[in-house]
Amino acid sequence: MTVCDTLVFIKADNLNKIEKLYGKLMIDELTEVVNRHLSAAFEEIERGALRQKNEMVMAKLDMECPNRKETDFDGES
Repeated sequence: MTVCDTLVFIKADNLNKIEKLYGKLMIDELTEVVNRHLSAAFEEIERGALRQKNEMVMAKLDMECPNRKETDFDGES
């Protein structure tokens, strides 16, 4: 048995919020809505992680090249 084959319990307050947005849902509709929201949440988390990584790279570059200008690395001469 895999995680996909097991039951997942949704807190009552979250289910109430879903029902306010979408109305009463059949189980297959609820599954689709929950998975769509999870996908969106994961995408946002991944974008946040990438943003944080980029900020760390820029901070390291700022330490290594404190007098650089934005145009120093834009590929133009």
